[in-house]
Amino acid sequence: GKDLIGKAKDVGGIAFIGKTIEGLDAAGIQSLAEAIQGAFDGVAVLMAPNESGVAIVVLVAKPLTKQLRAGDVLKAIAPLVDGKGGGRPEMARGAGKSIAGIADALREAERLVSEA
Repeated sequence: GKDLIGKAKDVGGIAFIGKTIEGLDAAGIQSLAEAIQGAFDGVAVLMAPNESGVAIVVLVAKPLTKQLRAGDVLKAIAPLVDGKGGGRPEMARGAGKSIAGIADALREAERLVSEA
């Protein structure tokens, strides 16, 4: 998890991680998200392609949830991977059927963060 946090980039003053994580299922990507959640003060969008499609977890650090909610980010990007999902302001989970849309979904997530 720590190396993931180290790869965060500054998007409009918010630390942002947008990453495709290979080799994890939905439970695995959830565990990874939980592992970085306490230590990361930005927004993370993690996508794990697998044989059934793509698992998605969106994290938003608590202080940022006034301006950006994880569930809202997920609802905005999930259609790009032919998926859906929801969750709390600090963490949201979803799944999609289209691995081909991952790059577009991550770009859109970054755009949303830049406007937050």
